[in-house]
Amino acid sequence: MTHSDPKGSEQWAIAIDINTGKIIHNIKLFTNASPEPLGTDGNTYASPSVVSSGGRVFVHFGTYGTAALDAKSGKVLWTRRDLNCQHYRGPGSSPVIYGNLLICSYDGIDVQFVAAMDIRTGATVWKTARSIDWNVGKPNEVIPDMRKAYSTPIVVKRNGQDELITVGARAFIAYDPKTGRELWKVRHGGYSNAARPVVGNGMLYLNSGFDQPEIFALPFDKPGPLSDADIVWQHRRGVGPLCSPLAIDGHLFIPADSDFLRCLDGKTGQDLWSERLGGRYYASPLFVGGLLYLFADNGKTTVVKPGRTFEKVAENFLDIGPRASVASVGASLIMRTRTHLVRINGAA
Repeated sequence: MTHSDPKGSEQWAIAIDINTGKIIHNIKLFTNASPEPLGTDGNTYASPSVVSSGGRVFVHFGTYGTAALDAKSGKVLWTRRDLNCQHYRGPGSSPVIYGNLLICSYDGIDVQFVAAMDIRTGATVWKTARSIDWNVGKPNEVIPDMRKAYSTPIVVKRNGQDELITVGARAFIAYDPKTGRELWKVRHGGYSNAARPVVGNGMLYLNSGFDQPEIFALPFDKPGPLSDADIVWQHRRGVGPLCSPLAIDGHLFIPADSDFLRCLDGKTGQDLWSERLGGRYYASPLFVGGLLYLFADNGKTTVVKPGRTFEKVAENFLDIGPRASVASVGASLIMRTRTHLVRINGAA
């Protein structure tokens, strides 16, 4: 996992034995003379998640640097510090691996682009600027946040072609992951987007981010490029800007950042139910073992059986909860809170 000191002056990669919690490697990667202030308590200088492939681990700190390490020895194989943007409130988007490419989004207040690096050497394979006309719809926009995004892309195969689907300010944009060529674009009015795109129920679900968060549903299997005219439905009520939704068995489950879990009909967007769970939600929900887990910032975990009616299975409590999304390993959950890394074992 990644780590930074609170002021962003130094950044590390840390390896921990999953069985014992013992620190195996603690590798300082980058030193920053004058990092940008975060300006908020909702982000850090080490928010992007780690990815791995072929015995290598890739860590990304946005504009502050990207590095490849040998997973076993911790040896630094290459670094890049020349792909830059002004985050304004810190980095957020995690990298994704596609074949031999490491793909990263850079959506700052100054420049917005997506770049692919060769995982073996770190060399740039392609770099594509966002095709957003900032003067359309909201002319003379001066609020810096309105050009930013934090969402992590996904790679999917749609109608026989691989697509890198990204969420940026003002638009959802798909690229050819091999070349960076733009394939299609659907416009929206949001910014500072954090939720990841989700595919399920024959739909592609995308969250527009801040101001008035909305879920957009697009037909996943429709041939050809998608456009504004292909939007099947939009849903605004009870949608938060931070958590990714979950598409399960014809339903879409949406945790708001404050208190509520909402269930929609995944095909029509119709409200089915909404329940107050308590707590704020930064971490995205987890679906594992047939159950839905929701992790509140205050340490409360609510376990729900997904369906057309609300059914709470259990509640559990820690002293403090996660803001990073939780990972599952076998019957265990790995939870990173603001003070600890915690492993919780489930039933064998």
